[in-house]
Amino acid sequence: MLGYEVKNGKYPGYSLLHELPEDRTLRFSCISNHECLASTKGDEKYIYHYGKQPDEFFDLSKDPFEKQNLISERSKEEIDERREDLIAWSMGVNAQYGDILMSGSVYSEE
Repeated sequence: MLGYEVKNGKYPGYSLLHELPEDRTLRFSCISNHECLASTKGDEKYIYHYGKQPDEFFDLSKDPFEKQNLISERSKEEIDERREDLIAWSMGVNAQYGDILMSGSVYSEE
């Protein structure tokens, strides 16, 4: 975009302008500790609330405002897999960065 040319080498990573992989999973957490975790994969969004309220599952292509929870239309195995993936992800991030992700603070004494 800027007209620079790399000779005899390459930059690490990839262009932000390239097409995203369809099977890419993005993972998120609520800003408050242990309020929720969420993941999106394609047009599907899953939200885990740590048992404080029912899990949620949405088809964002048909319901971008997340009004119709489709969790009952998904298999227990699929939901368990999505939940386990999110918990493993958050534990890995917390182990690497000292609970920054889940506590909302830089340091955690817990």
